[in-house]
Amino acid sequence: MFKIEYKKNPTTIEVNSIMSLHNIGKHEEAFDRCKNFFIKYPNSPLLYNILGAINVGKCDFTNAIYSYLYAIKIKPNYAQAFNNLAVLLKKLGEINLAIISYVKAINLKPDYIEAYNNIGLVYIETNEIQKSKFFFDKAFNIDSNNEISNFNLGVVYSKQKKLCKAEFHFKKAIKINPTYIEAYYNLGILYHNQEKIELAKRCYEKTLKLDPSFCEAHHILNALSGKTTKSAPKKYVEKLFDNYAANFEKSLVINLKYNTPKIIKEMIIDDNMVNLGSVLDLGCGTGLIGFELKPFSKNIDGVDLSKYMLEEANNKKIYNNLFHNDIEDFLTKSNIEYDFFIAADVFVYIGNLSKIFKLIKERNKRNGKLIFSTEHTNRKGYFINKKGRYCHSIDYISSLCKKFDYKLLIFRKVTLRKDDAKDVDGGVYLLQF
Repeated sequence: MFKIEYKKNPTTIEVNSIMSLHNIGKHEEAFDRCKNFFIKYPNSPLLYNILGAINVGKCDFTNAIYSYLYAIKIKPNYAQAFNNLAVLLKKLGEINLAIISYVKAINLKPDYIEAYNNIGLVYIETNEIQKSKFFFDKAFNIDSNNEISNFNLGVVYSKQKKLCKAEFHFKKAIKINPTYIEAYYNLGILYHNQEKIELAKRCYEKTLKLDPSFCEAHHILNALSGKTTKSAPKKYVEKLFDNYAANFEKSLVINLKYNTPKIIKEMIIDDNMVNLGSVLDLGCGTGLIGFELKPFSKNIDGVDLSKYMLEEANNKKIYNNLFHNDIEDFLTKSNIEYDFFIAADVFVYIGNLSKIFKLIKERNKRNGKLIFSTEHTNRKGYFINKKGRYCHSIDYISSLCKKFDYKLLIFRKVTLRKDDAKDVDGGVYLLQF
C-alpha cells in the first residue's frame, strides 16, 4: 500500500517568517519562502496548509484547494485544513461542499469554536436562522467568553426580534473586546430600530472613533443628526443589500406590503404604453420590477450594486443582461441606448439626482422615458430621514426637469409600503426626454 512518510513540521519561528510576509500582502515572497522550507520539510501538512492560505492571497484558488487537500491527504485528521478548505469553498460559492468540510472539521475537533462560528455564518447567509443559532450556541457553550460567538448570537437574536438577548450578546462581545467595531455598529442598529436615538448615536460615534473610515456609521449618524448628504455611500448600499438579498422579497413584499412595481405597471397600462421597447432597470435588485415589465419589453437589462441581489435576479431568467455596477458609473462608462429607464425605490439612496438626470439625457443615443419612485416630502428639495433614506419633493424633481429639459408627463402620490406599521408616502413620476 502506498504510504506517505513526512518529517516534522517547521518551527514556530520558521512559520512566523512565512506568515509575517503573507499577512502584509507579500504573497509571492511568502510563497517563495514556503517553497524553500519544503526542501527541509517535504511532507509537512502544516506547510501545505500555509501554502493554501498563500495561494488564496494570490487568488490562485485552484492550487489553494490542492494545497489543502494534500495537507489532508498527509494528515487525515487535520481539522484546521478542513476548516480552511471550507472557508475557500464558501468563498467560491460551493456552499454544500463547504458545509461538509466544516462538519468534518467539527467531527475531528469537537471543541473547534472557529468552525462552529464559520458554519453558522453560512446558514446566516442562506437565511436558515435556526441552523445558524444551533452552531453559534455550540461555540458559545464551549467558551461563553468568546467575543465572536457572542457577536454572532447578537446577530441571530436581532434577526429573531429577540432584542434583549441581542443587546446582551452585543454588549458582552464589547466587554470582552472593547475595540470590537462591528459589535458597536450592530448595537447601534439595534437601538436605532427601537428608536433609542441617543443610545444609537453613541454607538455609531464609538464605531467612528475606532474606525473613522466606517462609511455605514457615517451615513446613519448623518441621518440621525439631520445632516443631508448628496447620496448614501456605495459601500453602505452594497453591504445593505448583499445582507438583505436572500430574504429580500419575503421581507419587502409580504411583511412590508411593498407595492411599487405593481403601481408602476398600472401607470404604464393606464397610459397605454404597452410597448416599452428596450428597457434599463436601474437598481434592479432581485427583479421585482423586471418581472412586472418583462411582458411589455422588447428586451430588458438590469444594473445593481449588489452581486447577491443580481444572483437572485439572474435566477428568474427575466433580464437579457445583468451588470454589477454603480448606476452613475454604468451610465458614465457604458454605451447606453434604451427607450425606457426604470428606477423603483432606488432614489431613496441617492439625494442629489442631477448627475443621473444629466447622464441619461446626454449619453442615451435616442429619446426616451424615465419612470421612477421617490419617498415623497412636501419640504423643498430633498433631505435624509432618520432611517437613512432620502425623500424628494415634486418641486425638486420639477427643477431637474427644467434644468435638463425633461417633460413631466405624470406624477402620482402613492403608498409605497409599510414601515413600522405606518404607510410610507411616495411619489411616482413619468418623464419624457
